[in-house]
Amino acid sequence: MFKKSLLIIAVLLVSVGFVSAQTTDKPAETAQPVLTDQNTQIHGTIVKIDHKKMMMTVKDEVSSEEKDFTFTDTTSFSKDEKTITHKELKKGDRVLLELDSTNNLLRVTIEPKESIESDTEKKPESEKPE
Repeated sequence: MFKKSLLIIAVLLVSVGFVSAQTTDKPAETAQPVLTDQNTQIHGTIVKIDHKKMMMTVKDEVSSEEKDFTFTDTTSFSKDEKTITHKELKKGDRVLLELDSTNNLLRVTIEPKESIESDTEKKPESEKPE
């Protein structure tokens, strides 16, 4: 009876150790941002960018406010429908930012120059730059 109890205890300890090892050996998984219909889009122009700190300041076209954004390794960047790196962004670029519901920067798209010109052409004569 005593040997049977020791065997049961030993099996339980080995089982607990095995389960603990399984859960602690896995690296922590990082949650990937998810693109949804509830994401916020901001059109603006890059006022300044710090590639080392992975931060940029963008002047929002709608509110004319300058807002700071931090990008991460999970942020995607594109130009002309091609993937680029954040190092290709520069001051003066017109961008479309996509943020999730917690204001994480998901995607940055450099907008083509044609869209800037067509926006100017659509404005009434009184609003066109001289």
